[in-house]
Amino acid sequence: MPDGEPDPAFVLIKNYGVGNGRLFYDNASLEEMVKDFNRYYDGKIELADDTMKDLKISGSFKIDTIEKKIFSLENILPVSVVKKDDKLIIIYQKKEN
Repeated sequence: MPDGEPDPAFVLIKNYGVGNGRLFYDNASLEEMVKDFNRYYDGKIELADDTMKDLKISGSFKIDTIEKKIFSLENILPVSVVKKDDKLIIIYQKKEN
């Protein structure tokens, strides 16, 4: 591959990308990530309200494990993830004690 040309297996667009069956994020907003996840998830993922949309996230997620990975957000962001039924997952802002 000539210098300066992007690797066709990974394309970074703004602050997120996709390649080799994974989604990649570098300081992307939670809102952007949820939009991407909804493209690949067989259901709907929603933010309960707009207060969380600008939370930032970095990392990579396998497209075929989105449902499992969405619950891992509870470990890295101040959110709670609730599966309402087979097709709906809602992300809530974690309440302070």
